[in-house]
Amino acid sequence: MKVYFVVSDKSSYETQAIKEVQPERILCSYFYFRTKKLSDYIEKIGYSPMILLDSGAYSAWTTGRNISILDYMAYIRDNEKFIEYCISLDVFDDLDLTFDYYKIMRKKGLKPIPVYHYGTDLDYLEKYIIDGNNLIALGGTVPITNKEKVAN
Repeated sequence: MKVYFVVSDKSSYETQAIKEVQPERILCSYFYFRTKKLSDYIEKIGYSPMILLDSGAYSAWTTGRNISILDYMAYIRDNEKFIEYCISLDVFDDLDLTFDYYKIMRKKGLKPIPVYHYGTDLDYLEKYIIDGNNLIALGGTVPITNKEKVAN
């Protein structure tokens, strides 16, 4: 199992903890890092962890903002040497657009981990499996308070 420490680069306390612990893997949200170069962050923390880049779609959605697929893909390309994996841009309440974004990213040469939203039609999960994915992110779990239900 691979464990990723979530970082936001919003607190000096978080930065200090990452510097001291130096986790092998971190998860960065594009929503929070979109105006920052990953090279600058790596220099700031003093080592180069493996990075899983998430789109931050939930953060954008809860603040009433949108994420441009073109901007997200450009960020991935600009920082690709630091990114171990990236997660496809997902859209809450629009499974078709989520799947379309995944396909666009693939067509443009990226290898995103697709996102299946908890509790939605299993046909979407099957589409990702049929497309040859052995990693699939589970999204849509944040608002669910009963995490035991999600785990089962």
